[in-house]
Amino acid sequence: IQGENSNLAKSLKCLKALKLVDSRYLNVVAVLTFGTALGEKAKRFTKNIALKKEIVKETLFKFLNVQTPVVVLENDVEDLEVDGDFTILPDGVRQPQNLYNVCQDVLKNNGDLYGHLIFNEAFRPNNNRNMSIGFKVDAKDANKNKLSKEENEFHEFLLQAMAGRR
Repeated sequence: IQGENSNLAKSLKCLKALKLVDSRYLNVVAVLTFGTALGEKAKRFTKNIALKKEIVKETLFKFLNVQTPVVVLENDVEDLEVDGDFTILPDGVRQPQNLYNVCQDVLKNNGDLYGHLIFNEAFRPNNNRNMSIGFKVDAKDANKNKLSKEENEFHEFLLQAMAGRR
């Protein structure tokens, strides 16, 4: 996750080139997944996560010039303690409530009341939601599939951005 050519750096260069980050109204939350790979015991987990969070924060600042919160999640929840709808990370933090809380804080702190409202609506408990698929785009492997003109232009843009030429 460190260095100019890391996957994280390449992804951040793309975000910057696509102008998806507003440095005046922070809209970025970094999420570290598979957190328990850094330790299943509370003390080791807490120490290792603190180090990783610092590296990610520094990398985000270097490439996006923003101070952003970093949240840890564990994808493989089978061995985690369960508390209602949540699972408990080794440091005692409830997930995904930790992610929800940080996103809410970001929206409050940047004054995005509309975003806050929409975010809350997305997580409002409601058993009668009728979800439907809107616009859908299937992923393509640019090395194996023929791309349309627009897809090819976007692919080239991303390659240039990852190389830092955008």
